[in-house]
Amino acid sequence: QEISIPVPRTNKAVQDTILEKIKSGEYNLGKIITPREYRKMIITPDGEVKEEKFYVSGRKIPLFDIRKQLLKNHQQQGFVRDHSDEKYDNMSLEQVITQLKFLGEYDRNEGKNLMELKQILKGLERTRYLISWSDHSCILNHGQMLMTVNCLYDPAFYYTRDEIFMKTGTDVDIEAAIQKPQCYILGRCSDKLIDRLCYSDERFEDIEEINIQKAESCHGVQINDCMRMFHADHPEQAAESGQQDGGHYACCLCRSHAMDWSDLIKCFRAPCITLQDRLDMVSGEISHSKHNHGLSWFYNVSFYLLFQICIHLESD
Repeated sequence: QEISIPVPRTNKAVQDTILEKIKSGEYNLGKIITPREYRKMIITPDGEVKEEKFYVSGRKIPLFDIRKQLLKNHQQQGFVRDHSDEKYDNMSLEQVITQLKFLGEYDRNEGKNLMELKQILKGLERTRYLISWSDHSCILNHGQMLMTVNCLYDPAFYYTRDEIFMKTGTDVDIEAAIQKPQCYILGRCSDKLIDRLCYSDERFEDIEEINIQKAESCHGVQINDCMRMFHADHPEQAAESGQQDGGHYACCLCRSHAMDWSDLIKCFRAPCITLQDRLDMVSGEISHSKHNHGLSWFYNVSFYLLFQICIHLESD
């Protein structure tokens, strides 16, 4: 009698399975982006040392594909609210006010008529927020960058945990299910800022398409995606926000000096750097010295003026 013993699958069997799932569309490899030239030293069969060029490209799953797939998955799981026009047409004034109060949006819109409140509720419940994350790591002595995208849980767009339990009788951690990250960009990238910027054009292209290519729900309604949030460790936040890397003013959120970081009260009271402040920095509306509260006060001062100041201080 023969005895069957389980054995691990061979590498070829694993490769064949992966290729089948890629062809069926279950696995999305995305597209090749940002080919970069590298050089390496090799030894030829003749024993000579020779320099050889080679190219390494990154991979990106288009953000539009991720947005469509996430919407489809969350709708199949029953997490997304009903966004159909029929739902809003059949809602009474009391129902609309109750939902706006639940979302904390009624006080600022109190006094408006039913049609206006319905339009506000439509805008809230048809808007989905996305958040990105990135990090660098060294794999086989080469720097790699991974960027992910996930949805941000919003009770206006998704059902709450209690509502899911009332509908299905199952206790689901909906926030964890919604905010599961999806691979977005993977490529070779060192920790230098100039290398990180190589993928900026690809990201900017996807962000521009958010308002052009909109994902549609199962009800035929276009969903307004908004991607304006980022979370990671401090070096990644500094690179994302355009803040200087290191130095006395390295905080990417406020203008606090490094000596004040231990004073939490002072840091919390420090004014935050807004997006408009950063745009003004780029356009030249705000000087670097004003941004850093005088850190580079002598940057554009001539040597002669510095010499005169020193003489004046010496005489005093």
